[in-house]
Amino acid sequence: MMTKQTVGASFQVRLVALISIVLVLVTVVIGAVTVTLQNDSLVRRVDEQLAKSMALNLGPGVPDQAESFWVDEDGTTENQRIGALNLIVVGGKTWEAQVMTADGNLVRLDQDTIATLLASVHEEPGPYNVYLGELGMYRVLAQAVTDGENDGYAIVGQSLSDVARTTRNLVSLFALTALAGILVASVASAMMVRRTLRPLRALQTTAATISETPLTSGVVTLPERVTGKEYQPGTEVGDLAESFNQMMDHVEHALVHREQSEEKLKRFAADAGHELRTPLATVSGYAEFAQRHNDELPEDVRRSLDRIRSESKRMATIVENLLLLARLDAGEVAPEGSALIAPIILECVSDARVTGADKSWRIEVPDDAAHIEADIPEDALRQALTNLITNARLHTPEGTTVCVSLAMSTDVQCVIRVEDDGPGISPELAQTVFDRFVRGDAARSPLADTCAPGEAAPRSTGLGLSITEQIIRNSGGTVTLDSIPGRTVFSIWLPVAGGGK
Repeated sequence: MMTKQTVGASFQVRLVALISIVLVLVTVVIGAVTVTLQNDSLVRRVDEQLAKSMALNLGPGVPDQAESFWVDEDGTTENQRIGALNLIVVGGKTWEAQVMTADGNLVRLDQDTIATLLASVHEEPGPYNVYLGELGMYRVLAQAVTDGENDGYAIVGQSLSDVARTTRNLVSLFALTALAGILVASVASAMMVRRTLRPLRALQTTAATISETPLTSGVVTLPERVTGKEYQPGTEVGDLAESFNQMMDHVEHALVHREQSEEKLKRFAADAGHELRTPLATVSGYAEFAQRHNDELPEDVRRSLDRIRSESKRMATIVENLLLLARLDAGEVAPEGSALIAPIILECVSDARVTGADKSWRIEVPDDAAHIEADIPEDALRQALTNLITNARLHTPEGTTVCVSLAMSTDVQCVIRVEDDGPGISPELAQTVFDRFVRGDAARSPLADTCAPGEAAPRSTGLGLSITEQIIRNSGGTVTLDSIPGRTVFSIWLPVAGGGK
């Protein structure tokens, strides 16, 4: 049965995640470029203001203390701009050292700030940034000046707090907008992907139905083919659906062909069995007739007649088994009636003690299980149990202990176990042990070493376990095998007559 995978994400989740990741990356790149360009634009505007202030500040020469204010083109004093800074130092004398604070007050620069500004003067042209402690980050422009006798510097600056605040606001606004856009795009893409993948889910459902359909035997009817307007030829989904339908056609054709071949084989086995009955009976009869004159026959002829009679009996057993399997397959052997299990176990084990005296035989039937009655005819149960006991008798070495037990597994089911402490069945053979014409391996076939010279070892036809499995299955039960070296258990699970009441 097909089950949902709990490890890993579905294609739909991975596709939506991929789209979301791409959106995030694109949004981050666009945002970074936009913020960088906007910040550069604001800084360039400050640089233009600084250049303008420097030109107005210097005028034709170095101003004195009384001329500390300069006038902008619009008639306003330049150093009235919030955050504007002005410093002129010539010959060690400070001509101008003031800044317009955020609250609109014009204050004088302290000596530490003046020293920082003078220390930061760059020789290369162009404005630069300098940190002035409590005043914050400033963009400043310096230019060398002279009063004719002494050299000095004129420095103008502008606080970058407005630039930083504008940049932060832009980043926040862009982040919120981008987050909302990504969420909307992800939801929309999830809906679109879900709708697009709907035909694939239909294919998955059909494939799951096929995986749950028993295909091992019998007439198999596969689900309807996948069709619909969403499977347009030429599209990926349409081409996949067409290939899937073709595969189903091939599988269905192969299953029909297999079923027809199996039916032909079953009919052949039944017909061959019927046809072989007469010649086998004739061969066996002539062999028995010839053996009545054993005293008149040479030793090698008598041995040959014994082998002919033995092999004809074996072939007759194979034929009868084939005919029984054919009747079981055709449902002609109806599992009607019920049987007390304990007496049949006693009979089968008693017969096995006679033919398998080299084994140790045990029966375990508790008192509360002595009256268990199963929904299976007596003859069918006897044959199934005899086949399992015979398998243990023929395919285990001398001294093996074989135990046949009976117990209730549930209120409505009982279990019969045939257990031996022989060498066990190989895992490879255990997978096919109930198939037809499957014979035990050498580990469980030690009888060849005990035969007299020229005498063939008793061999399995490879049909006994298959017949047992078919009989029990037709009666509503199951047969299982559990084998390890030193312990092999065949278990027959049968429904109890009357539902266990």
